[in-house]
Amino acid sequence: MRTSLILRNDPAEFPRLVTLAEGFARQHALPALERARLAVILEELFTNAVKHGYDDPAPSGRIEVALALDAGQLMIEFNDDGRPFDPLQDVLRDLDQLTPRRQIGGLGLGLCSFAVGVPPEEVQKKIDIYREAVRSCTAPIGKYVHDEAATFTMTVCAPTRDEAWETARESFEWYPVHGARLIASVAQWMTENNQDLGNYAYAGDMKNVDDQGMLSLLSLEYLADTGACVLGTPDECVEMCQKYVEAGVDLLLCLVNPYNVSHSSVMQTIELMGTEVIPKFR
Repeated sequence: MRTSLILRNDPAEFPRLVTLAEGFARQHALPALERARLAVILEELFTNAVKHGYDDPAPSGRIEVALALDAGQLMIEFNDDGRPFDPLQDVLRDLDQLTPRRQIGGLGLGLCSFAVGVPPEEVQKKIDIYREAVRSCTAPIGKYVHDEAATFTMTVCAPTRDEAWETARESFEWYPVHGARLIASVAQWMTENNQDLGNYAYAGDMKNVDDQGMLSLLSLEYLADTGACVLGTPDECVEMCQKYVEAGVDLLLCLVNPYNVSHSSVMQTIELMGTEVIPKFR
């Protein structure tokens, strides 16, 4: 059964969209988690359309939202008559010949490298390219040059090594492989649609890695041995975090539930990192 609603491109219309989503969720008895996801998705779509799809002051625009449940799958249709935008082709002028890290550094922006499952030594190579570019920035795109580098890593901290490894194994081995294959699918989709990869060339590289069967080598033992995660007792986590410091990382973002880590284990990691690991780096 399909439910739809037509809205104006006006923030004041958002409560009507919420009412639609809540009614649809009740009608189909959606679980609480799916209700929350639906609300977040619709809010992002509506807000982006209203803020970025129309000129200011905005004309009278039309936004149509439809929801349906088909064979257990939630289907969302979102259409608006705002200004078209293709994020895959929208690149900054004169920068498409540069690597992403040189682009970011040359603009005076901070770097956030999503390098989950990548050893600190490899992260350092990316940061070095960025640092070289940011040092030469004389006309930042913002008010000042932001020269800090951040990266992500998966993190589980526990009182014993055995507990940490048992908690982490399923999630740490699932997340980087699943994420890499999603990225690789972008390259496949663009190729099928005869689109140049451009700044998404890294997705093509990821597809090649997957095609060669390399992703199957991302075991927990490999991740731990190469320092590509923060795992173990507090002392072991301090040692692994130090490798990121030496790689030039200014901000380490810890992904504490990559897939299927229990709430109690997540809270234990947060507590131990906050009380026994982070203080070592102040």
